[in-house]
Amino acid sequence: MNPTILDVVKKEMTKLLAARITYPSQIHKTTFTCPFGTFAYTRMPFGLCNAPSTFQCCMKSIFSDLLQKCMEVFMDDFTVYVDLFDACLENLSKVLTRCIDTNLVLNFENFHFMVTEGIVLGHLVSNRGNEVDKSKIDIITSLPNPTLVRDIRSFLGRAKFYRRFIKNFSRTALPLSKLLQKDEEFKFDQPCIEAFQDLKSRLTSMPILQAPNWELPFKLMCDASNSALRAVLGQRAGIGKPLHKLDAKPRLIPWMLLLQEFNIEIRDKKCAENSVADHLSRIEKEADSIPIRDEFPDEKL
Repeated sequence: MNPTILDVVKKEMTKLLAARITYPSQIHKTTFTCPFGTFAYTRMPFGLCNAPSTFQCCMKSIFSDLLQKCMEVFMDDFTVYVDLFDACLENLSKVLTRCIDTNLVLNFENFHFMVTEGIVLGHLVSNRGNEVDKSKIDIITSLPNPTLVRDIRSFLGRAKFYRRFIKNFSRTALPLSKLLQKDEEFKFDQPCIEAFQDLKSRLTSMPILQAPNWELPFKLMCDASNSALRAVLGQRAGIGKPLHKLDAKPRLIPWMLLLQEFNIEIRDKKCAENSVADHLSRIEKEADSIPIRDEFPDEKL
């Protein structure tokens, strides 16, 4: 074998064998044949259909008592977080000790310690909130106009990754989405060009999504119409005036008793000021024959 090719094969095999040990009874299922013989993995490689879910379950099992308390893990991406420096050192020590105890091998070159912001799963996370990764956006915005259906599919796939940052994404991308329909003639006309440029423009000016502040009150924006009932959960302080309901119909009394268990304040808003929930409640939907349930067991709340 060519020495250069041999080095490449060794490096690739090292990467594949770095995941975790495979059960001896399952090793034969990973058998593969190449010009140099027949081999089977002694460690689980990525590429097997069940490898990602198995690896993720393994990570959750190892760090089960630390998840959502001082760390998060997705596959091989670890995030240890806390507000104070000393507490961060303590949490980091717990995670590294657990890695030592379970024989997990970490790549030091990919680690970033004691940072106030960083890229997590394609997003820039900081105390400001959740932002997009500018490096990925630069690649998307530099793309030329698509000339093939696969170019449209590739662009929409990348843009949809950040769709929750873009208002009315589906409506804006509709001319492009129609080109992906079966037996649809590929015609990149003016509406498609405008949609393509509009999405690229919005990708460069996306807002920062903030996590909820658990010290502030939540606001549930509700609206009802003849066809639907919709609600949007948000946070904002000091808007609106309280509405005190003095009487109610008998059918509403169970709901009032249920809501009294929570520390809430009901405020009335005009339709123009409640545009988010008002719009959702007026979307036409086919009638549903399932009756409305007025009672909810405690375990369902």
